[in-house]
Amino acid sequence: MKKSWVIHLAFSNLRKHRKRNIFSIISLVIGLTASFLIIGFSNNATKSIQAECYNQFDYGNMTITKEIKTESKNGGLSIVRNIRPLKDEMIPIIDELKDFEIDINLESVVSSFPTVSYKKDELKEYSYEGVFSFFDSYTNKELLMKGEYPNEDTLDYVLVNETVDKDFKKKYKTSPIGKMINIHYECEYEYYTDDEYQPVINDYFTYDKNVIVTGVVKDLSFLSTPKIYYSYIALKDYLSTIYLSNLSSYFERDYSWVERISDSNSSDPVNAYTYRLFFKNHHDIPLIEEKLKNIQEPFVINHNAKVRSEALLTLIGAASTGMEVFLFISLFGTALIMGIISFSFYSEDKKSIATLVCLGARLDDINNVYCIENISIGIISFVLSIVLAPLLQLLINRIVSSITRFNNIIKIPFSKFLNIPFGLIIIVFISTLVVAILSTMLPIAFSKKISLKEELKDE
Repeated sequence: MKKSWVIHLAFSNLRKHRKRNIFSIISLVIGLTASFLIIGFSNNATKSIQAECYNQFDYGNMTITKEIKTESKNGGLSIVRNIRPLKDEMIPIIDELKDFEIDINLESVVSSFPTVSYKKDELKEYSYEGVFSFFDSYTNKELLMKGEYPNEDTLDYVLVNETVDKDFKKKYKTSPIGKMINIHYECEYEYYTDDEYQPVINDYFTYDKNVIVTGVVKDLSFLSTPKIYYSYIALKDYLSTIYLSNLSSYFERDYSWVERISDSNSSDPVNAYTYRLFFKNHHDIPLIEEKLKNIQEPFVINHNAKVRSEALLTLIGAASTGMEVFLFISLFGTALIMGIISFSFYSEDKKSIATLVCLGARLDDINNVYCIENISIGIISFVLSIVLAPLLQLLINRIVSSITRFNNIIKIPFSKFLNIPFGLIIIVFISTLVVAILSTMLPIAFSKKISLKEELKDE
């Protein structure tokens, strides 16, 4: 009549079935540890990666354009045309853009993807990106990895990103710092007049600069092209001294490329159909979206750094969803394994169970023997996973940080989860017990009843 025999027999079975129980413990430890790590990844990956996305050297660079949508007569088709906003149209939104430097776009004259070469070797897919200035708060100087900042806003000195640094080390076994790189770009633009004798005036321009790399800055490695950063102020000053020979002759005065772009009409390709925006204070980078929230159609902000960030965050979101699906499958598989093992023990012990029944044991008590055995396995697995998960978290974070510079991509919320102190530990512990009980009781409940006659007859 005493129930102590249930516990005694459960622990006796635990020792007797130790090989298969060790397999159950390993399966459950893997499942529980994966649960902690996946929850930790979902909890902190987005925050960690978003913080790193803000560290892009050109995150404050944007353009603003005006979109004109034309619907087809038959419907179902919309044609979008971009033009540069008129100066009068910019006046109402200038106050919304008070945290930005607004300037003409010089990209049509000096492309973002010019011909870049080093020692006569063409460096393909290199980007030539302007930051407003190397001084004041326009750029984050903490992103400088090695070398030094240019000591003035001049086109002669540039910074490069990590991708350039890695490319140079791979191709030339050397750092790009101190090396001279050539930037070359040619363009031609037409100017239409009302003069019937000279309706079109063509002007050509060749940009050819030898620049020296002074330093390497950190950059988001995801979807990052090799980038060379120059001073936009310096380029504008330079182009204000370069004159269009044919147009200057026509106007009978010096007419610079800066004037040509400034005076161009909204649909002239020379202005790239946009204005450039440069964020003034890199310390407020996380607030950029808040400062642009009132910019509405037909004005559109083009923010390439944000597009890269969103692509990475979307990928992380998909990975997180995939991990969560994997988590449910793995836990279901673990419960299935434990259920199969429990049922195998129950089937092997049918003769012993029949003997216990004849001695007065109830079937519920016998079921509890196997249930206690699995609960013990669950508790052991839970404790081991609590110890193992933080160690793996530390290891994975170090590996990921060394490769991608994303810090603490996994942060298991042991202390607080769902605003509940130690909520994660409590939830996982209860879930473990539920899995242990269900994986024991369900297979036994659906099994056939033991035939005392068949099990106890003389063999």
